[in-house]
Amino acid sequence: MACSKSLSAYTEAVKELACEILEVMAEGLGVPDTWVFSRLIRDGESDSVLRLNHYPPIINREWCMDKDKSSQITKVGFGEHSDPQILTILRSNDVGGLQISLPDGVWFPVTPDPSAFYVNVGDVLQVPIYIVSMHVMLWSFSA
Repeated sequence: MACSKSLSAYTEAVKELACEILEVMAEGLGVPDTWVFSRLIRDGESDSVLRLNHYPPIINREWCMDKDKSSQITKVGFGEHSDPQILTILRSNDVGGLQISLPDGVWFPVTPDPSAFYVNVGDVLQVPIYIVSMHVMLWSFSA
């Protein structure tokens, strides 16, 4: 029961964070009704979703070595994609692997920061407001 209460509280806190971000975005865009985006989440009939994904580090490097063990094979934890939602809020930890695609197509690693959240603008806001960042989650290896 304690886990359920904690998860519910976390869900509500992340939902509120998403709404605050959307309201600041609307304000920055000069939208008169700054609740225009957050209303999509706050509405009781909203189909907004909280999904929890966990990408643990791969402990056994042998899993990701080629047959002659001369080089490592990169394992993708979640392939290249954009997010179909309005926003994706990622809770960071101390495991690397998140990368974003820069406008020139170069993949740039995002430094993990356990005290931070990362925000990806989803496809819903892609046109004409923001350009969506493609990103990928690579498996990380612990030493």
